[in-house]
Amino acid sequence: MKKNIIFLLLIFSLLAGSSWGLSLANTGSTTLLRRTVYDLYGSQGSYSPVYELVNFDWQGKENLSGSVYLRGRAGNVYYSDNPTDLLVYSAFADWKVNDNLTLRGGRQIIYQDIRVFSLDGVKVDIPTFLRPNVAVSAYMGRPANNFAADPGTNLLGLRTLVAVRENATIGVDYQAEQKGGNNLSSVGGVKASATLGKMEVGALANYDMMRSVVKNYNINASLPIREGMVLQGKYDGQTPDFDPQSVYAVFKYAYQQVQHASAGVEYGLNDKTNIYTWLGTIAQDNAKGYDWRVGLANTGGLLGYDTAIDIYKTQGLDGEREDWMCSAARQVSDKLKLAGRVNYDVFSGDRVLTGGLDATFKPSEVVDLNFNYQTVLGGFTPNSKLLASASFNLGE
Repeated sequence: MKKNIIFLLLIFSLLAGSSWGLSLANTGSTTLLRRTVYDLYGSQGSYSPVYELVNFDWQGKENLSGSVYLRGRAGNVYYSDNPTDLLVYSAFADWKVNDNLTLRGGRQIIYQDIRVFSLDGVKVDIPTFLRPNVAVSAYMGRPANNFAADPGTNLLGLRTLVAVRENATIGVDYQAEQKGGNNLSSVGGVKASATLGKMEVGALANYDMMRSVVKNYNINASLPIREGMVLQGKYDGQTPDFDPQSVYAVFKYAYQQVQHASAGVEYGLNDKTNIYTWLGTIAQDNAKGYDWRVGLANTGGLLGYDTAIDIYKTQGLDGEREDWMCSAARQVSDKLKLAGRVNYDVFSGDRVLTGGLDATFKPSEVVDLNFNYQTVLGGFTPNSKLLASASFNLGE
């Protein structure tokens, strides 16, 4: 299937280049990766795979365009028996038939409220369907997985978005999935949003039609009470995404149901500094607990750097969690941007410290160079990696 997709995209590219003209962007990116890994028993190993990225978009005349994003991998890859792999993240072509119909074919990412996934197939978008306030999109094909695709699965999906009035919309999602034989499952979802005076309200619910179970739901609201200050609240819940009668039910974590209610306030001290705080309650199966979050973001106030601090903690549950994050970024010049972050995480007694440095250098208008270093200390899998990439914008 991967070879067929690549072959089709090459044909589309050649046609666009010879008959309609071709525009390329972000072409010829290469990433080198060095990583050290530890197994659960403390022994150390390392591998040096090389990622050759091909990431470009092209725009032809006559409403034809497309995108290709490929990764080639070589080296001792711990989750694959193959020493080399070709990972096709996206490879599709768009044909804008007219202002009210667009067709997309190939490997693509489908963004639905009920699910986000990669699809090998066809997608149709109709921004105006029968009435000006109704939009429809539909897709069909097979789910694409770069590591273990199930060739026996077929998908069919539909999304409808209706503007009920100027300040209110409602969307309906539906997806049917057929695996080997007649094993059919389907999921439906409804999403709505509205503005009631100064208050903005949104709600989402996804329903597993075969199991008659609400998979997840969410209600949120925000209300500005004075200049720079906004009150926010949300309530959400989720149920496991598998048959509760399956063998996985023997693992407690696999069938936990979670409900979470929280309220918070965001306040802009001035045009450069924003603070926020949240407090919530969590119900997880028979356990109850609470969580809280505080944070601060500042633009250019500390030695010219944009800085952010975020602290999150849960208490009263089996898997208590604590996250501390600090980041800083600065546009040093028109050609150089620097950024860094540090995270300290505690989960069920396991402490992990992570950090990263990032530098982006633009030697010319058409070239971007990026260097990124990440390291992890503690926990089950300490590792470090250095990535370098380059991208080129070829223009028309």
